[in-house]
Amino acid sequence: MQRWQVLTVGGLLGVASLWLVPFEILVPEVEFTINLRLLSLIQPAILTLVAVLVGQFLAPKVGLGAPLLDATLTEGSVTSELRHILPFALFAGLASALIIIAHAVYVVPEIAGSSALGAQLSTFEIPILTKLLYGGITEELLTRWGLMSLFAWLGWRLSGRTERPGNIVFWFAIVGSALIFALGHLPLLMMISPDPQPWLVAAVLMGNTIPGVLFGWLFWRKGIEAAMLAHMLAHLISTVIS
Repeated sequence: MQRWQVLTVGGLLGVASLWLVPFEILVPEVEFTINLRLLSLIQPAILTLVAVLVGQFLAPKVGLGAPLLDATLTEGSVTSELRHILPFALFAGLASALIIIAHAVYVVPEIAGSSALGAQLSTFEIPILTKLLYGGITEELLTRWGLMSLFAWLGWRLSGRTERPGNIVFWFAIVGSALIFALGHLPLLMMISPDPQPWLVAAVLMGNTIPGVLFGWLFWRKGIEAAMLAHMLAHLISTVIS
């Protein structure tokens, strides 16, 4: 198999895991039939495919990659690559897990208390398999492999330089992709709490932007697998502790 094929399979497995999410708790007035669940998977599946192809084409142009996967596919030193990324992924995963826990303790109850959907929100729980597969793999493909690679490539081309992008371009790509990922959480906040307090909006944005910046740095410095592993560890650690 080629790199893009492996990434596609992983990303689509994450999309398929959305089937397990009990969305009917948040919107009990909607009947989530089999057909509706299948239809709801089409858009994220298409976005995942686009992100994989964008990253496959643009990531190598700006020096971003998937060294662990490449080592696996070419019979390289997988152990060496793991030793290279594990300490950094563990640190970023633990830091992000603490942010997730703080968000669950201080932010979610405030959102639930300010909304008529509070009771539903308190019983809404994303399955751990979805957190690991969709959060750890699919979201990283969408936000880092696809979007961050695109931003880095655009910044590089707009800079007019012929060499690889510099630090400023990469930080633009890291922060930009993390912010867009964080902004993607606001529609759900507005659905649950139509008139949220400004600090709640800021908390949701920062609670998603900071881990995104950590994962983006990992992608830049250690490869997409490091970002995926850190994202998975964040969900795993926060679920075990909480």
